[in-house]
Amino acid sequence: MSPTLTIALELLAPKAPSTPGFPGSLWVKSGTNVFRGVIEYRCLQGGPAEIAGAVRDIVTREFKPGYVVPFAFGTILHFDRASPREADMAPYIDTRARWRDTWQWMIVCDHARKSAFGIHTWMHGYLRPAYEDVLQQLEAQGFTCTSQDRAVDEVFTRMVTWRARLLQARRAVLLVLAALALLTIGVRLLGLWT
Repeated sequence: MSPTLTIALELLAPKAPSTPGFPGSLWVKSGTNVFRGVIEYRCLQGGPAEIAGAVRDIVTREFKPGYVVPFAFGTILHFDRASPREADMAPYIDTRARWRDTWQWMIVCDHARKSAFGIHTWMHGYLRPAYEDVLQQLEAQGFTCTSQDRAVDEVFTRMVTWRARLLQARRAVLLVLAALALLTIGVRLLGLWT
């Protein structure tokens, strides 16, 4: 791992790996309602699926995500030789919250080409400043960097659309009920006065 990357201490604190000889660094922020982390990992071999599996194993082993406060994380993956393509890695970024752990972003560093790409979920949250800061650090070290946000998945889009339709229908129903209530009150008032 050539570059030395840092995460701002006001965001996350360094965490000592529990695995001896862990090839990377860990950072964590843990509190009553927040559990976030960043994994910097040197990838020695494997394709995208194997790398994603290794990252999920690291999350389980090093951070032990809970059931009450879910864990969200980002990764910085270093490759000494050719790194996987952006299109092959993008599907591993979660586009909505998972039950125990949500992979919010990754930055893949190809040291042979001195290039890096970042992929972030469509929603920006607590870890976004760390993501942007790492990309800036890599650019300052001479890396060519690109960044993209993953699009919202189709299921979530349908949910949001149906929610908007239900809200519109609710407003229409409430207006009709209000009109009926006013009409009923008016009829009763007229009935009392005649």
